[in-house]
Amino acid sequence: MIVNLTKHIHLKQDVDQFDEDFITNNFPSFYWVLRDFTLKLENEQGLTLTEDQYLERALRDSEGYSDAIVQKN
Repeated sequence: MIVNLTKHIHLKQDVDQFDEDFITNNFPSFYWVLRDFTLKLENEQGLTLTEDQYLERALRDSEGYSDAIVQKN
């Protein structure tokens, strides 16, 4: 979702004059809140995971070298 969202954020500024301060001054801080009340926190074997375990697994790099996997990682 975040990757798709970033495709829609554009700046109208010359590349030669790119300035990080321009971004920090013109965009608010983003806070991402993850919520899914229907999600079952289980692994492939059906064992219950804690919220931290689930998030760690979700953020772990995927194995493989396809274009989709490389882009996700």
